[in-house]
Amino acid sequence: MRSLARRCAHAALAVTAATLVVVVLAGIYLAQNVQVDTNLDELIDPDAPFRERQRELNAAFPDQDDRLVLVVSGGTLDARLAATAALADELGGRDDVVRAVFAPAVMPFFVDNGVLFDDVATIERRLDRLAEAQPLLAALARDPGPARLVELLADGFEQDEPPPELQRAAARLTPAFTAAAEGETHPIAWLELAELTPDAAATFVVEVTPVLDFERVLPGARALAAIRALADEIAASHPGVDVALTGEVALEAEELEAAGTGAAGAGLVALVLVTLVLVWSLRSAGAIASVLVTLIAGLILTGAFAMWAVGAFTMISIAFAVLFIGLGVDFAIHVVLRAQEEVRLDRRWRDAVAAGAGATAPALLLCAPTTALAFLAFTPTGYVGLAELGVIAAAGMIIALVLSLTLLPALLALTAAPRRLPPVPWPHGRPRLRLAAAAVVVVAGLASLAGIGSLRFEGDPLALKDPDAPSVSAFERLLADPDRSPYHAALLVADADAAAAEAERLAAVPAIGEIVHRASFVPTAQAQKLALIDDARLFLDLPAYTPPGAADAARLDRALARLAAAAPAGALADAARTIARRLDRAPELTA
Repeated sequence: MRSLARRCAHAALAVTAATLVVVVLAGIYLAQNVQVDTNLDELIDPDAPFRERQRELNAAFPDQDDRLVLVVSGGTLDARLAATAALADELGGRDDVVRAVFAPAVMPFFVDNGVLFDDVATIERRLDRLAEAQPLLAALARDPGPARLVELLADGFEQDEPPPELQRAAARLTPAFTAAAEGETHPIAWLELAELTPDAAATFVVEVTPVLDFERVLPGARALAAIRALADEIAASHPGVDVALTGEVALEAEELEAAGTGAAGAGLVALVLVTLVLVWSLRSAGAIASVLVTLIAGLILTGAFAMWAVGAFTMISIAFAVLFIGLGVDFAIHVVLRAQEEVRLDRRWRDAVAAGAGATAPALLLCAPTTALAFLAFTPTGYVGLAELGVIAAAGMIIALVLSLTLLPALLALTAAPRRLPPVPWPHGRPRLRLAAAAVVVVAGLASLAGIGSLRFEGDPLALKDPDAPSVSAFERLLADPDRSPYHAALLVADADAAAAEAERLAAVPAIGEIVHRASFVPTAQAQKLALIDDARLFLDLPAYTPPGAADAARLDRALARLAAAAPAGALADAARTIARRLDRAPELTA
């Protein structure tokens, strides 16, 4: 290689032309064959045992694979339920972007029978609250106008000891009264008002199996765009409601988008920084241009090799570009600096280039293969993306070596000799400075040992993602609710009996929070629960619902005056007086 490097410098024009022809052909091949495999499942060895089990599970339950989760939160409980129902209905009709929709909160089966899935104690508490609210519900069912609601509140506060349930209902109604006093509207959540739900702040989820197109760089882009637009539209039509997207598809889409943008940005930043270093260190436009052309040629040749060897880039292997720029430029810098040293010995520029390339060749022949071997150490892993990165990066090091000893000397020989050389590095010829520099490095290395004890392995894959990404925020919102945690393990068995047996065995494991299998969808203690519900029918006996008509302004005005006088001083009383004054000015107001 020493002799080859010298000859390339002396046959500069022919070597440059021949190499550029090869680079152009490689660029054409790369442009015609470049592919990016965005299926993140392909980054792991398909023959790994857990991958085989995953395929079996996906075959048995195809709708459980590649899911998108819409998290409905904010607003009132009634608004969230209405938004969830609208999402499920609209998405169910979008066969072009959705294969399946599962929204348990609004499914008829769970709406009609969901109470049976609560335990007996929970049902009893809810029925007790329903019994307390029965007078209010019955009165409003017979006379659902706003005047009757205000009269009921006034009646309660005019008692010597207003019941606690009235005070809680008044607290929930106060924001609506305050908004009305300001000429605005505020929805009333009747289920929350009657305290008929165990958790009024609960979020709801809609699980969607979107249509994916792996021929695209972002397979779920089309489905995500359509679903996100629909979610935003429905959220806007339900005050206070927020619909966030998460799940495998959303998380992977944002990760792929960030990885693609990050890889391109990182490559550009690396090239810019390398150029700045070259400008500062080489002080020669010809040398800088020669190094950059060599780097770009190496990137093209390495990319063409990657398409020939592995067939497609992945979100990991595409990082070879940054590695190539950072490491490949080292070889070129050694050649250029050694050539500049030869110029200091009064050699002509072309002879200096030939001598510098020849003198540097043995060192580079030692460095490049060892670096390539380090990258090849990635290949035994079952993480295919990392193994492919190792192969591509190793080939890149060999390509960088060859170009640094062939194309680079030829390009340098074709440029003009540098008019001025960079100064000799300051430690050169100064033993004390070299010793001081070595001491600083040793001390810094020893000091860094103090932090080894705080090192830890982060096993949560969520930590690899952008914490500010919308899908990650929604995912963490689900994690905050132990009953909705997305983390779970699946066990595939032969039949329902085997599932029940495994569930019974796993129930004794303290680390397992909840077990769900087919029998879980059959409520237990149904006879006892149905008896409680039958008893509730006796004391409820609500009249048929009558739609409200126009408000009686005079009646409503009297009720508001009573409420303002009876209610404790505060927002509710103030709002009642303000609304009454507005009615006096505009008695034609209706409900």
